[in-house]
Amino acid sequence: MTPGACLCGEVRFEVDGPFEPLRLCHCPTCRRVTGSAFSANVRVADENFRLVAGAEHIREWPHRLGGGYAFCGRCGSPLYATNPARPGTRNLRLGLLDGDPGLRASAHVHVDLKAEWFEVSGDLPQFGGKAD
Repeated sequence: MTPGACLCGEVRFEVDGPFEPLRLCHCPTCRRVTGSAFSANVRVADENFRLVAGAEHIREWPHRLGGGYAFCGRCGSPLYATNPARPGTRNLRLGLLDGDPGLRASAHVHVDLKAEWFEVSGDLPQFGGKAD
């Protein structure tokens, strides 16, 4: 199990694979959720995610298409997103992990929607497309 936590440490969890591929998402929603040029998310099955502490601090902001974005109500750290099209899973914000889950980025997604001030570079595949 790989431990993880929010910025203030009140919300703590453990996560175990198998993980779906790590994608770097450039859609506007992910940029706003992370405050960065892209988000590093990995989909994990709910049974491989265990909340250790801080359930009382988790808040959810609902997405207009269903599901929502969970964050720590104390420090504001984004935790994960849920999507009704993928029940039983959550998209975990990989930057919260304390250790190396053994994943490496596999692709940039939604690059057609990327921030104009960021240049995607490197050898990873790039996929355009419309986001939620």
